[in-house]
Amino acid sequence: MPTSAEQRDTARFHEQMTATYRAWVAYLQAQRTLLEVQADRQRTFAFELTHSREQEAQAAQATLDGIAPAQRALFDAVLNQERDTIRANGQHDPRLAAQATTDPDQIHRAALQHLLNDAQGLATEDGRGLLPRGTPDEPRWYSVDVHALTMAPTEAQYALGAGGTSERARLARTVMICVSLILVILIWMLWPRAEAVSRATPPPPLTVNGTLVTPWPLDTLHLTAADGTTTVLTVTQTAREAGWPTLREGTQAVWAAATWLPLRFCVPALLLADATTVTLPGGADTPTRVGHLTTDRLSQADLQIDACEPKSTVTPRLALLQIVAPAEPRALGQAVTLPDGTALTVDRFILTGRGEDPALPAQQARLTVMVTSSAPVDWPLVAPTLRLPNGTALLPSALTNTPTGSAVQYLVPHPHSPLDVTWSLSPAPPAALLRWRTLLEPPLSREEVLRTALVVEAVTVTATHLATYDLSVTVRNQHREPLLLTATDISLTVQERPLVMPAMTDLRTPLAPGATRTLTVTVPTQAQGRMLLQVGPTRMELRPHLAPEQGQALP
Repeated sequence: MPTSAEQRDTARFHEQMTATYRAWVAYLQAQRTLLEVQADRQRTFAFELTHSREQEAQAAQATLDGIAPAQRALFDAVLNQERDTIRANGQHDPRLAAQATTDPDQIHRAALQHLLNDAQGLATEDGRGLLPRGTPDEPRWYSVDVHALTMAPTEAQYALGAGGTSERARLARTVMICVSLILVILIWMLWPRAEAVSRATPPPPLTVNGTLVTPWPLDTLHLTAADGTTTVLTVTQTAREAGWPTLREGTQAVWAAATWLPLRFCVPALLLADATTVTLPGGADTPTRVGHLTTDRLSQADLQIDACEPKSTVTPRLALLQIVAPAEPRALGQAVTLPDGTALTVDRFILTGRGEDPALPAQQARLTVMVTSSAPVDWPLVAPTLRLPNGTALLPSALTNTPTGSAVQYLVPHPHSPLDVTWSLSPAPPAALLRWRTLLEPPLSREEVLRTALVVEAVTVTATHLATYDLSVTVRNQHREPLLLTATDISLTVQERPLVMPAMTDLRTPLAPGATRTLTVTVPTQAQGRMLLQVGPTRMELRPHLAPEQGQALP
């Protein structure tokens, strides 16, 4: 049965619509992948970004490059228009105002999610997908049946020849009748309507006090039965509340991530029937939440759990969160065991300022976590994270091996009051998060460090045969930390004028705790008059007019 020109044109039109729809979805998914990889680069170690993530970024960029220029221009225009709409909504709504200025990545992410939900029919009232057509200046939206669109025939499907047996002819006629019926339905569905296509309002971005925030991640959900048995369920996400997947058994829970109050989950009915308590475990920066499950009606529930089976008779459970508690911090000196069997102990936290280490950058301090371990620790695998009181999370600036373990160092803003910090390790699941917390006094000033740590034990002046004096100063470090002396810590003035001191090689290495060192400098005999020597906070007067051959020990 030969095909008519009209049939071929119709098939070609729907083939183009199918190609456009697939290109639109691929464009949105590629843009989202690039955004996620960019975010990973900003919040992880440079060497932590896996090769697979880089390959995903390259594949996403190749997908974008493969889209026809005219089509790419239309898609870019639609995405920019969606971002502008979200930003405008934030400017007119005080709750969303911060979104327009503080985090453009969040706006970009929200725009991609809204458009992807529209394309897949997740955000429209009738479940139909939305497809942009037209030009970048005047885009138009087509309402499409996603499932039927992917089944649209191509022109090749009409190439059923007239020859052959009668059975083949009957088969061809049957196929053509079915195709014709499908095409009539598709044409009716795809033909642009005069009225505007109704688009469901996407859920508003989650904000707290006007600031756009990201919902706390959920990896597991714990259900405790009346007999005390606890089942750990792995959480997966779905974008819509209705139509839970069918889970009759197993250890999986589904989270409707688009709903925030109450949180919506579904679990196998067998587990839900006996559940009395639900626990949402916390992570490195999120608390653990616990709620008592009930079948009673609540005016405002924090959480709702349904049975995943569509015809289950198990009543949904509601809960008000009763406990919101962060993970219990570990004590200093308490040994813990990592998943690979390594025993690890945090011995102490050391906060060092420019008073103790003048080489530090201005307005910066160094916080060092001293760790003892039974074997070398794979630090990138456990993500050692330091969290400051203002919520800033820091990654190590340096990792140094010690005879008993490691020194994990961080550069922090110089504090002027006691610093409350939390240090955490995040082993791979199912291992629990490890946290330590401590309060550190602000670092001492340089004058306070020298007054506390430096003791001048002796000063001697000895004449030489080169018309000079050898000035020897014996000092001791009584501090528990190494002390690095600099040329500015030792000065000599003659008749109230500073004397240029030769470089002291003994100052190049720090003075160990409890160690004594003699510093020697040569002073010309022409430096006559009242001489004042200052070593740190200690000042003393020298009398070079005494006979050089006598020598003189000065207090």
